[in-house]
Amino acid sequence: MRILLKTADTISRWSGLICRWAVLALVLALCYEVIARYVFDRPTIWAHEMSMMLGVFIVCIGWSYVHLKHGHVRVDVFYARMSPRGRAITDIACFLVFFLPLLLVLIYASGKMAWEAYVFKEVLMTAAVSIFLFE
Repeated sequence: MRILLKTADTISRWSGLICRWAVLALVLALCYEVIARYVFDRPTIWAHEMSMMLGVFIVCIGWSYVHLKHGHVRVDVFYARMSPRGRAITDIACFLVFFLPLLLVLIYASGKMAWEAYVFKEVLMTAAVSIFLFE
């Protein structure tokens, strides 16, 4: 069990490091878009999509790092007065009642949407516009 927990903690720690670089990529992409749009009057098609995808990536991958560092929002009035055992029980209960069901619903919904997009060969609207304009 310790090996499993240590492995999960290592993966979570690495996800935090990956998110740091993804945030940098997001900032650079948005800076490029702003400069291209307002300085050179040549807006890009890809920067908006890339910023949306990087933002979602950062949130999803960052969840594990925040969970590792206990950075989730809590009501500290009650949580601070609990014993370490009480905190652990509260963390497990909240994980099972709130976090895990939300995660499962998000995985199911996004998987269903991804499958439908694959079957119907859907793309994002800006990608569809760019394909239409440049064909």
